[in-house]
Amino acid sequence: MGPSSNPSNFPRDQKERKFPTCIFLEEQRNGEKVKRDWLVWSKAAASLFCFPCSLFGSPNLTRPGVQSSLLSWNGGIHGNWRKLSDRVKSHQQSNFHRNCYLQWKTATIHLKSQKSIEHQLEKQIGDETKRWKVILQCILDVTIFLASRNLDFRGKNIVFKF
Repeated sequence: MGPSSNPSNFPRDQKERKFPTCIFLEEQRNGEKVKRDWLVWSKAAASLFCFPCSLFGSPNLTRPGVQSSLLSWNGGIHGNWRKLSDRVKSHQQSNFHRNCYLQWKTATIHLKSQKSIEHQLEKQIGDETKRWKVILQCILDVTIFLASRNLDFRGKNIVFKF
């Protein structure tokens, strides 16, 4: 579960500058480079999106100017991609992003470990099926027992009360 891989070729901006692909990597304090797995390029919108914020953020909180999951490149930052790095960093450090990222990673772990709601419902349906099979087997055993001895189902009361 997660975003698709980003393309290798990106469009150029109005001044024919290349898109900074280094934005997909974050350099740690120790010099290690870590992939930003949450950052997704949209060909249709020619923009960057934060995958977990788009997935788990409410529409009221993700409109432009509030806590946007859309990190626009063409025009959203006035066509200046140099400011994109700062915008990505500030979005990554926001509490809104951190909460959505945590929800996304938790959902991914649950799906992989089969602790999702779907898995629990499937298990519950399986348990219910087993229960009804046992009940049906008991009814069938009683029916066969009574039929083998030529007994009826009435018990002691002959009068039916409807």
